[in-house]
Amino acid sequence: MNAPAKKLIGIKNDIQAVIDFADVLYAETVDRKTFIYTADDVFRTELTLSQLEEVLNTVNFFRCSKSMIINIDKVHKLRSLASNRIDATMQGGISLPRRS
Repeated sequence: MNAPAKKLIGIKNDIQAVIDFADVLYAETVDRKTFIYTADDVFRTELTLSQLEEVLNTVNFFRCSKSMIINIDKVHKLRSLASNRIDATMQGGISLPRRS
């Protein structure tokens, strides 16, 4: 029996793209829209963050806030912040939570 495909559909410029779970750094909801971030691109998805979390529950994704899930396999380092918050530096140097 084959393992289920570990791929998502993302949308960029009205074109659908296939995204491997392993390529996802993190996903977040902004203004009621959910986005999937890879090292090279950002895609919108029709899934809610809760639906996306359910799809990704078989791999190493973690719901780190109400609006974001991260790929634990892509975390480079973690640092404690005040107020029980964590700063995660992802592969490629992306720091989460992002700063304005």
